[in-house]
Amino acid sequence: RSPPAAPARRAARSPPSQAAARARERSWLEPRRGGSEESERASESESESESERERENERERLRPTAVESSSFRAAPMETAHGGALLGASIEVVASSGLPDGYRAVVVGSTGAIGRELVAELVMSPRCGSVVAVTRRSLGASSSGPFPPEHVAACFPALAPGGRYEAQAAAKLSKLEVAVVDWEAICNGNGSHDLCERAHFVACCLGTTKGDAGSKAQFARCDLDYTTAAAQMAKRAGCLQYSLVTSQGASSSSCIFYMKIKGQQEDVAKELGFSRLTIWQPGALDRGELRAQRAKERCLGCLGMRGIDVKLVARAMCLDAEQPGHSSNANLAVYGDAEIRALTR
Repeated sequence: RSPPAAPARRAARSPPSQAAARARERSWLEPRRGGSEESERASESESESESERERENERERLRPTAVESSSFRAAPMETAHGGALLGASIEVVASSGLPDGYRAVVVGSTGAIGRELVAELVMSPRCGSVVAVTRRSLGASSSGPFPPEHVAACFPALAPGGRYEAQAAAKLSKLEVAVVDWEAICNGNGSHDLCERAHFVACCLGTTKGDAGSKAQFARCDLDYTTAAAQMAKRAGCLQYSLVTSQGASSSSCIFYMKIKGQQEDVAKELGFSRLTIWQPGALDRGELRAQRAKERCLGCLGMRGIDVKLVARAMCLDAEQPGHSSNANLAVYGDAEIRALTR
């Protein structure tokens, strides 16, 4: 028998080439390098999320919050027109409604809603004084007691034959007038103390493009003038600001009229009033003034129900004296349905 064959000797390994060594090094480093990139991307994503959370927290801090209050002290403010800066700091003091004997200021007091609101405030036993702000010249009087000879023309509800005739005579002493030049105020040359000592300020100022003559003049009245009024009310520290706009008001509307009305609302919201009420009536029933706004009759024919201006004014007075009809304590928006429900 032949002897068993010797086990085959393993082939000697040749030393690894430099290329193979580099390949193994790359294969060892690649997963780790990829992990590092993924880690960097995760870190960047986490950083972006943290920044977004910080921005959201800041927005939340600046966003107006519901407060059960109607009194504040505003920090010193100024603008080019002497009005209030947006976003002013406010110290809120808990209170409930307007005080007895409160002072009211009505801007646009001789318009359809404004004149009815003045009548409601004059007749209110809780209201101590009413300032009717108007652009109309009323003889020699620019401020002070309202001239009796102009009451019938401006506020028919308080005049002989008006619905408050029997009680109005004894209450007209609380009615004052303030004739203003809004152009001068907007240009920084007019008086800025219209709302001085006012607890409640209502802005019923408004026109139409047809009455104003152009889009620019309409925007001047319905945006610039109302902005000046809101800034003065804010600067004076009024407890409640009430703004009349329109059904469908939106600053993003493609309809110019609705867009301007929406911008009015945005300005009032940004000013941060202690309590803000926005009134968005649809087509108005102006009584004997209805012939002056034929377009509103057309809107009524298109399905926008007309609402009596006396009803709107009554609701504004009720809301001012009996707040709490809205779940949001410092902001309430009333359309036709809410106005009718409030005045039932």
